[in-house]
Amino acid sequence: MPSLKEFVAALQAGWFPALAALIGCFLVIGGDWFGLPYLTETPGWLLTTAVIVGLFSLSVLLANVAYLRIVLKNSEIRASRISCENL
Repeated sequence: MPSLKEFVAALQAGWFPALAALIGCFLVIGGDWFGLPYLTETPGWLLTTAVIVGLFSLSVLLANVAYLRIVLKNSEIRASRISCENL
């Protein structure tokens, strides 16, 4: 069982692999849901794995979005402080 520190470190993964994993998981789950012919005999473990990986990759993307908002807000605050000091 991974520790909380390892889980938080994994959330700092890159957004591009997380987006690719999320799209792939949605395709597998959606294909099974709509009954695509090549996914008619999808094993249950594959769908379970796709759901778990999809949720984790979504959490990585949401963590990166939240981090980006914090960085942008801090840069705005820093820019306003610099402009106030120059007056």
